[in-house]
Amino acid sequence: MPSRQQANSGRRPPRIGRPLRALLDERFLTHAELAQAIGVHEQNVSRWVRNETGPQKRRLREIADYFGVPPASLVEQPDAPEDVAA
Repeated sequence: MPSRQQANSGRRPPRIGRPLRALLDERFLTHAELAQAIGVHEQNVSRWVRNETGPQKRRLREIADYFGVPPASLVEQPDAPEDVAA
């Protein structure tokens, strides 16, 4: 269920699941460790990884700063359309 802010804004939060999972795995970090480092509940991190919801802009910047990456690198890009042979 979207939060009141998400419902009111008409915008979907960024999907960061795959990039976040990759960073957690490559640095051998748990959801709990990231959550503690950025001041959120472990459940929030789990929901972000599963793309059930996404972080607000402020949190996205905090996650990016924590990992030392640009915020845009955390946002999943939509799959490119497949080429259809004519």
